[in-house]
Amino acid sequence: MNEADLRVVKTVRLIDKTLLKLLKTESFEQVTIQQICLEAEIGRSTFYHHYVDKFALLEHLNSQYTDKFEKIMTTRISTLTQSNSLANLVTDLLPDKDALLLLLNVHTDDISLDANFRTIIGDNLAVFLRNHLKTTLPITYLQDLYVANAMTYITWSLAHGLNEDVAHFMNKAFINIANQITQQSL
Repeated sequence: MNEADLRVVKTVRLIDKTLLKLLKTESFEQVTIQQICLEAEIGRSTFYHHYVDKFALLEHLNSQYTDKFEKIMTTRISTLTQSNSLANLVTDLLPDKDALLLLLNVHTDDISLDANFRTIIGDNLAVFLRNHLKTTLPITYLQDLYVANAMTYITWSLAHGLNEDVAHFMNKAFINIANQITQQSL
């Protein structure tokens, strides 16, 4: 299979979009390969040429958005304490908001975009904390606190749009926490 072949690219994109369309009305568990094929107007053999099963399709989509989020977070983590940091993060995610809102709510035993995002945020924060703050507080506690609040902000903003008051509140809260940690460690 030639991954650069335009027909392959279009077919994979069609299958991806079809799953997302079906997830608007049905849970992932309810979606069948037959439904995907009927909705996409492709044969089962075409589906199986690209994906082993619907879980491989979900993993493919999650990998795409996980990779994008990883790149965004890597860029943004250095601006963590700036007042517009979270708003900039969400701004980068907004073009994919429909797909993200659907995929963040799909959880299987092994596949969860929400878990991937939480891990990326937590890992990046741990590096930031080790490099910028001295504290006796457990980093895992600070990670859990930040990740929970950041994911709430991200999902709320994807669903409702950017709100300057919410963004300002969240950034102020995070900066206050960072300041308290810094003062606590002196």
